[in-house]
Amino acid sequence: MKFTIIATSVFVALASAQASTFLCRDISNNVMTDGSICTGAGGKDFGRGICCIAKSNALAQSRFDINCDDKLGTTQNTGEACQL
Repeated sequence: MKFTIIATSVFVALASAQASTFLCRDISNNVMTDGSICTGAGGKDFGRGICCIAKSNALAQSRFDINCDDKLGTTQNTGEACQL
């Protein structure tokens, strides 16, 4: 019984903290390194254009899309896990 409670707690903690990295690419397919695109959306900027956003945070993902679009870029979800 104790193991089940611990395993459930760990699973819930990991499931709620999942995040993915996003990139903003310009028309030449180069990664834009402007950190304000990420931080303005509510994500965590890891530098070199890498932005970490929680998978459950649709608002931050939408803002990232808008911020990237304002810079004439397109977003890419790399699918790589990251930690906020």
